[in-house]
Amino acid sequence: MEHNKKKLIILLSIASVAALSIIFRRRRQKKNRHAARCYLHTDPKPQYTFKHVLADNSYSPFNHLNLDGLEEKSQPYEADITASIDNPPVEFKFLEGVDVDLETSDSYVWVDTESQLTQLADALSKEKVFAVDTQQHSLRSFLGFTALIQVVVY
Repeated sequence: MEHNKKKLIILLSIASVAALSIIFRRRRQKKNRHAARCYLHTDPKPQYTFKHVLADNSYSPFNHLNLDGLEEKSQPYEADITASIDNPPVEFKFLEGVDVDLETSDSYVWVDTESQLTQLADALSKEKVFAVDTQQHSLRSFLGFTALIQVVVY
């Protein structure tokens, strides 16, 4: 009788461990199944194969690849940008003191083809001032590839 009781305890212990194992395995499979449907997990970023990481997809300051051994670490166009801010070109001086209507209209044009893009470039080349706003998508390159460009003509 004592022997049968030990067998029963061992059998119940094995059955309990097996049942718990099955429950946890099913939970893990269910969790992994939902994650596998997401394209982020099935389509790895191309940057993972780069031999030299030039940009690390973070908001940390950019570190220049110092090929020439120069100690200069400033932005290469810093002087030009600063000069343009301090002394704007003559063609933009007309904006000083002018109230610009920043309200946007409800009209817009989607540019879907190369010919529409050419027409847009031609139209913008005739404008004195226009604004460009870009929207980024962060899956791929650097901090994002451009997913939407909005152009406003004043």
